[in-house]
Amino acid sequence: MASIYRRANGVYYVKFRQNGRWHYRSLKTKNRRQADKEKAELEKRLAAQAKTTAPQKNITFSALTKRYLDWAATQRRPDWLTKDQIETVIEKAELHGPNAHLFFAQCLYAGMRKDEAINARWEWYDFEAGLIHIQEGHGWKAKTGNRSLPLHSKLRAILLEYGPPATGTGYVIAPDKDWGKNRYRFDIRKTFAAVA
Repeated sequence: MASIYRRANGVYYVKFRQNGRWHYRSLKTKNRRQADKEKAELEKRLAAQAKTTAPQKNITFSALTKRYLDWAATQRRPDWLTKDQIETVIEKAELHGPNAHLFFAQCLYAGMRKDEAINARWEWYDFEAGLIHIQEGHGWKAKTGNRSLPLHSKLRAILLEYGPPATGTGYVIAPDKDWGKNRYRFDIRKTFAAVA
């Protein structure tokens, strides 16, 4: 609510609280009745304004951050591809040749890391047992050491489509390339950009 008071010069002023702060305003009159009338009008305006605006709460930064993170968790997109998206990537990769097709098939159907897919060898694949045995060697070291993965039926079909060499050994992707100056035996940046 507002209150009025008179200063030494005889002019009436109004004191009121709005949005959590005190405000002082001159009514520019020395007449008490005129000052009371303007105070009543100001109180009506403040009451109408209070109905249209939501009350503001004092909230700490950490509480606001928590509220945002809770909201953002409901808005996040999934970190995985749908089955349709996987099929689209595999189809597009096939158009770019056997290296891209085999690379994306190994990553998407077996969950191989980039360096594992690039350095995959035919001898890792046990088609009869349905397993992939990732093994270190040939100048390459796996991030988590040797491990075994299940062989997905779609990956199996793609691998058999290209077929292992007559010896049954060697690299699956770019068998003619060996280790060079780069960290990876085969650079897939351009291939990924073209497919994605």
